[in-house]
Amino acid sequence: MTITNKREETARLLWIKTYEELGSVSKAAARCGIPRSTLYRWIERFRTEGKDGLKGHSKRPNHLAKLRVDEKLIKLIKLI
Repeated sequence: MTITNKREETARLLWIKTYEELGSVSKAAARCGIPRSTLYRWIERFRTEGKDGLKGHSKRPNHLAKLRVDEKLIKLIKLI
């Protein structure tokens, strides 16, 4: 785990603790300087997954579609 990831997890835990102290998503998000939608997302992940839910999840696809190049496309590229 990198330092950046650990900092992000710590910040997310702080956001949730702020929400629990204030009892309001709007007030906690304003105090933390984040959108309410972001806070809602992390609260839900914390409730369902616990502290492990505060880790970042990549949205990058695991596999990219194989690019298919046919003769028509090759001829078009050669014209350019």
